[in-house]
Amino acid sequence: MLKKFNKYFFIFISVFLMLFMSTAPSFAKEVNNLYIYRGRDANTVSNLINQHIIKKKYYTYKADVNQGFFYFQPKYMGIYSDGDFMIISVEKTESNDTLVFIRCNDGSIVMQNILLKFLEKNNCRKEISKDKDLIDKFSVKVTEKLAIKPQNISTEEVKTTIPDTQNNNQPTTTNKIPVAAQNITNKLSSEVSVVSTKEKNKTPSISPKLTNKNITEPKSSDFREISKAGVIFNNLNRGIVIVYSSVGHGSGFLVDKSGLVLTNYHVVREQGDDLKVRFGKGEVLQAKVVSIDPVNDVAVIWVNLDKIQNYTVLPLFNPPSSEPLVYVGESVIAIGSPLNWEDYEKTLTQGVVGKFENGVIMHDASVNHGNSGGPLVNFGGYVVGINSFVPSNEDNNGLSGAIAINRAFPTFDKAFFAIQSMNKPSPEILPDIPSVSYSYEIMKNEYSKNRFNGNADINKRGAPYVINSWNYDIFLVTPTQAYRKLAQEEDETLAKHKKRLDKAGRTVSPEEYTSKTLAEIGYKKPLVEVMIMPKPQMTPGSMVLGVLDFTVGILAATSGGPYYPTRSTYQYEYKKDFDKLVLSNNTKNITCKHINSGKAPITNDILEYYKSQNIEMKDKSYIGVYEFDPKDFYNIDEMNFQIYSMDGKPPKFIKIPQDFKNYIVEDFMPYWKYIENLNKNSNNGI
Repeated sequence: MLKKFNKYFFIFISVFLMLFMSTAPSFAKEVNNLYIYRGRDANTVSNLINQHIIKKKYYTYKADVNQGFFYFQPKYMGIYSDGDFMIISVEKTESNDTLVFIRCNDGSIVMQNILLKFLEKNNCRKEISKDKDLIDKFSVKVTEKLAIKPQNISTEEVKTTIPDTQNNNQPTTTNKIPVAAQNITNKLSSEVSVVSTKEKNKTPSISPKLTNKNITEPKSSDFREISKAGVIFNNLNRGIVIVYSSVGHGSGFLVDKSGLVLTNYHVVREQGDDLKVRFGKGEVLQAKVVSIDPVNDVAVIWVNLDKIQNYTVLPLFNPPSSEPLVYVGESVIAIGSPLNWEDYEKTLTQGVVGKFENGVIMHDASVNHGNSGGPLVNFGGYVVGINSFVPSNEDNNGLSGAIAINRAFPTFDKAFFAIQSMNKPSPEILPDIPSVSYSYEIMKNEYSKNRFNGNADINKRGAPYVINSWNYDIFLVTPTQAYRKLAQEEDETLAKHKKRLDKAGRTVSPEEYTSKTLAEIGYKKPLVEVMIMPKPQMTPGSMVLGVLDFTVGILAATSGGPYYPTRSTYQYEYKKDFDKLVLSNNTKNITCKHINSGKAPITNDILEYYKSQNIEMKDKSYIGVYEFDPKDFYNIDEMNFQIYSMDGKPPKFIKIPQDFKNYIVEDFMPYWKYIENLNKNSNNGI
């Protein structure tokens, strides 16, 4: 379901936490690296690599510790990304050094660096080899090893080199596609045929290792099988989308090649022109709502597919008159982007129908906030429902609800005819969120540096930067503000404890100081969030009563008599309703393009806050939420926010203080340095 945006109450007393990332896997770029470990025993290095693979619970396709060869799939934030892989070959040289060759795709660079750091912690210091001929020889040898058809392996050997496939921590057949590993192997195997005989016959400078004939390798087909649900998912996933704005998201699915997308009404309600649809990384389109059915919670939105290279139209199920739409006990799958979609985009769950009545399908496929609007699919690959809700009752036994797809047919038909006379939405591909997260690890390191290098004042900036104006307050939120607040609270909590331990000659453990990094696991957008809050003002009648109370109070004080106020609360109302915001650089005469935007109703939480301040609010308005690239603020130019209200009057120009721009740059500098190092290491083949 569309996430309720009631967190804005804490603008006044806290900082908002932002969401973390997972880099999309890619076969487009493969990286080959060769490292030299001087004087290190090859068996020791091989065993350490094996320990790291098992500890991280990576998925191993081939592993031979004795011969120093590993082919496995790493995971990031506990999630396996289809397409990521790493191949490692360890060999001893004639000079008793150890060479470690690593081939991986660019999506696995971070995991490769974690492995190298693990080796360094175990006294294995590396040097980077620039010997291209040697790297090419390793590449050929690794390719040949992958091309060799594996043989059977004993259960005992599997346990030492390959994580147990029955372990609950291993990926199920629905979250890893076996074809991906085979694609890599096929691609690398094909490379063998293009290597010249002359190159193969060159004598390598590395001494050959002894072959242990007792160790064989398993066929992947011997222990891996993709479920039918997985096959359906792979056939349909290019037609399933995220429907979102800056204040929440849901799911949807493509039902016509004209660009019509089915979703829930509550996903798109009140979002207007702020609505976007994301097919995948770098594939974001503006969406237009063309037909709604609030009673059945159905909406049809429209996108222009001209620049989307690959998409799938999902077939809708219309059973014969002799059959129901679904049977109780029938297997179904739900596909959507629950919770934090940046982490869990297009997730598959499977279950069975528990009840079908009054156009509602109850089933036990796991559905969470964000799944709303996604398809419920039968095992024929047809959509039978739109996932819409999870019962609010805590004892719902995992049941979820879907609107029967036939209830969406009238809304779909209405939309199909409506677009015949409408202008198409823009085909422009819109900016996507950055793929690399502003991780807690980056924030933690910077916070620690600031404590000891004289920049402790930076760590005190744990609240939004607020610009006040007559009708609106503007809050500038960066990811680091939330972390600093959390870190300061934890430091204060540990202060007395640390003081007692110091007196006792003991120290606070590193775990206590680093536990804050586990407080929020997820994608953190490296963006500046701008929130525009309409400011309530006293009604004219309450102003008169306020002046009267003040006057009577003064007179009572001067006469020494008792004072009885006429009112305990005063009525307030909003003078303006927010419409849209524009960020402009006046010096360069340009408008900065926002990454995301949206509006959310001011919630009861905020109204309760007003009541606690003796303010009576019986009014409704909206908060505007925009996200910008922080580099837009990296200048000394004059910059303004232009705030447009719903009254149609000219916008109000609010100047952005230079010190706020400086704060934003300081907040993001650690992230930019991190990205710069990532790019540098990638270009250097590290």
